[in-house]
Amino acid sequence: MDIPQNNSQPTDVSTTQNNRKVPAPLGLSSKKAPSTGDGYDSAKKYVDKFFKLRDYPLFDELTDEDVEGEHLAHYMENFFHWLATNNHEYKPGMYLMPSGKETKYYQTISIFQDKFKEHNLWKNDDWKKSTHYWFMKKCRREDIVDPDIEQERKSIPLYKDLSKSRTLIRQMYIGNGVNKAVVDLKSITMAMISEGSAESCHSLAELNLVVTGIGRGGEHVFLRWGETAFDEYFHALDLDWPIIKQSDRKCILVFCDRDLYCCCVFFALGCFFLQGGLRREGVNESCHDFIFPGLHKLRADSVASRLTANMQKYIKRDHGEAVAKQYTTRSARKGKMTENRANRDLSIQHELMRSGHTPQGHNPNAEGYVQTTPAMSAPGGRAAAGYSDPHADCLPYSFECLGEAAVPQVLKLIELLFVIDVPQLQYCASSAERGEKNKKGKLWELTLTVAARLIGSYNDLVKDLIAMGVSVDNHPIVYKIRSACQQAQITDSRVKVGGVHHWQAVLKYWSKAIKDDFVARNPPRASPTASIAQHLLCHSQQIDNIAASNNKLVEKVDEFEKNIESTVATLVESNNQLTKQVDVLTNEKERLVKENKKLARNNVILAMPYSSPATAASRPSYSSPPPPNKKQRSEEPPVDKPPPTSASSNVQPPAAAAAAAATAATTSVVEPPVATMAATAAAATLPVPKPPTTNTNPPGSALALLSGVPLPEPDPSGVTIQIELERLCNGGIIKSKATSAVKAGTTLKKSALYDKNYHLKCGFNRNFTDGKKSEVPRYVLAMKVVAIAITNDQWKVLCDGEIDHPPSNPSMRRLTSAVSKQTMDLLTDLEIQHCDRKKAPTTAKPTLRAIADRFKKVWNNVKASGNKSDEDMKVWFNEKLGMSEGQQTMTSYMASNNTTPV
Repeated sequence: MDIPQNNSQPTDVSTTQNNRKVPAPLGLSSKKAPSTGDGYDSAKKYVDKFFKLRDYPLFDELTDEDVEGEHLAHYMENFFHWLATNNHEYKPGMYLMPSGKETKYYQTISIFQDKFKEHNLWKNDDWKKSTHYWFMKKCRREDIVDPDIEQERKSIPLYKDLSKSRTLIRQMYIGNGVNKAVVDLKSITMAMISEGSAESCHSLAELNLVVTGIGRGGEHVFLRWGETAFDEYFHALDLDWPIIKQSDRKCILVFCDRDLYCCCVFFALGCFFLQGGLRREGVNESCHDFIFPGLHKLRADSVASRLTANMQKYIKRDHGEAVAKQYTTRSARKGKMTENRANRDLSIQHELMRSGHTPQGHNPNAEGYVQTTPAMSAPGGRAAAGYSDPHADCLPYSFECLGEAAVPQVLKLIELLFVIDVPQLQYCASSAERGEKNKKGKLWELTLTVAARLIGSYNDLVKDLIAMGVSVDNHPIVYKIRSACQQAQITDSRVKVGGVHHWQAVLKYWSKAIKDDFVARNPPRASPTASIAQHLLCHSQQIDNIAASNNKLVEKVDEFEKNIESTVATLVESNNQLTKQVDVLTNEKERLVKENKKLARNNVILAMPYSSPATAASRPSYSSPPPPNKKQRSEEPPVDKPPPTSASSNVQPPAAAAAAAATAATTSVVEPPVATMAATAAAATLPVPKPPTTNTNPPGSALALLSGVPLPEPDPSGVTIQIELERLCNGGIIKSKATSAVKAGTTLKKSALYDKNYHLKCGFNRNFTDGKKSEVPRYVLAMKVVAIAITNDQWKVLCDGEIDHPPSNPSMRRLTSAVSKQTMDLLTDLEIQHCDRKKAPTTAKPTLRAIADRFKKVWNNVKASGNKSDEDMKVWFNEKLGMSEGQQTMTSYMASNNTTPV
């Protein structure tokens, strides 16, 4: 006979009836109270009832031979299974509850123990504990209120969305009735969102996290911000999820939901943040790092009960109390695991890694060495977020599509949306503040994603609330979003609506743009196991999307061409007018030049001394131009002789002087030509050049700016040789200076790296010039060492610009790394030679600051040891620089020829 192991499914046990003496009925002991005896009699009746059903000997007929070994355990286990899984009426219309069945359990143990006192089973405490555990578990699962009505199910699986597909629901549960109500996660979360209060937003974040993490009802209480990260490779939130039963942790990657914002963890966190989920005033300091610090005031067993009560609260509104009782936090866990098992694109390993269970049939020792990883958690996370292909990459909601102009407004908007007291989620522009110790800004990417998801879902939220009959103007979530946008006064040049409500039009535009960008970056993909028709359907959808995008681009290009044509026509017309105006001004200039010459001649004549015609004609003037010739005099009107210019000249008669003065005045006055007025009017119509516009936004991509990286506060401490050389090359600074030098017939000197007086200098790093304290001398010293260390071939490569885009080019990284190593080796050699250093330092950093400080010590030691002046130190440095360039300096030439300079 097969003997089942303990705790397995009980099996029927058959015994052979032998001719034996039947023992006397078990009577009441004189030591037992009447009520206890009645309980024992009742338990014996239940045992006999079960034994009759299975054709076992009755309880009073059992002997030591029947229960020897493990047979007694088999008898009792089969009875306990029957007692737990069946409905037992002890009074008309009244049935045993789990507590009553537990009482019968202990009474049964007692009557068997009283009859078979010497049996070894009573010494096995493990059997007692395990048997009681599975017995009570079966009792709770089979608990019913009224067996005459349809039996109610407990912890019905809570699936994500049953409005589109019901493949996970059995046909027997579809229709009308308590057990046939369609309740899914979407309906519960939308009910929470429609309320919009702080409590409902808190419950929304809890529920979505528990569902996504496939966690037990109270496990999310231990989630911490300090143990959370944003995975840049998978573009997902990485939660370190605790597994209570196994005292272990698992990796849970959370992705933006593709279709349902109400089931998205990022949207739920956005609502939670809106309602003060990140505020920490009045919170115990020891709880500041927890995601839900308020839950730590509750008992451990009350966290799951509280979440269950919140779920049932919203189910009760639409389906009644009887339906609401069927759903608990266990429902969410059952529903998500069932969905993962039904997903043909997820393996058992992916499913179990997501849920945290140990697979059956595996070596537990080997499984202890297998760690939870993002690669194993990602497929289940994508499947939970609604992506048809769980193995394809997906991207979250982002503000990047709005462009760089929106960066300051987005930062201001986030500041008004969320009150952030958690350092990890705060904006941090300084790289020094984002250190490992304070961890400020470590989760800023999460804050951006949450805000983008909230704004991107605004249009859908308003549409759904109106469809549900909820007043949008008074809704807490919508009100807070609108208030933040109004206070930030967000603007966008692409939105044509003006006036006081411009911010509201920009909000709608941003919401549509962010969602369209998310959909475009996550196109529909067919799962690897899908049929060819599904693959073709997905490809056709992608082609349609591409065609739609192409049509939009064609429309924009056509519009752009029309604008270009009109602009070109306007420019041609303006150019023709300008040409005519230039011709007018040129003619006016020529006329004025001629008039000027005439005036100059008249002034010369008026300046000549008074004399007789013969004397004036015979005496040349060396101080003024020669008098006009006969032809010129014949063309000009006659004028009188000018008055004398000196005391020795003859005095002119008064009448003649007056006539000469009148004639001079008449001659010097020139009538304004008609063309002058036309030129003035033409000049007034010339287009006024507009002042050059300056871009107030710092350089860098929009994603980099929003991530807190762009243009941080000047910090020279982190600038290394490699970073500085890549900056000079990536910006084309060295190449442009070298090109200018070639045009001038020379080559670019390495002194361009440090000499501010060199006309082709490359310029200094802003971290050394724009700080609170200028550190230009340090920069100069450091770059001098770099100039000495860099070879001619390396300098030529940098000047020729043969290597572009250092961040993505391994050749540039190798070159700058080699220069960095050469610089450090050179500096070590100088320290060994002049600073009594015996070996290279082990903790030296290749930062310009550290190099400058070390080289300054070398400089001072060389200067002090040789009693050298500043000019001598310049010669010493030029020798070092000359040797690095492969040139023979004058000093080295004298030394090699034993020649003393004169």
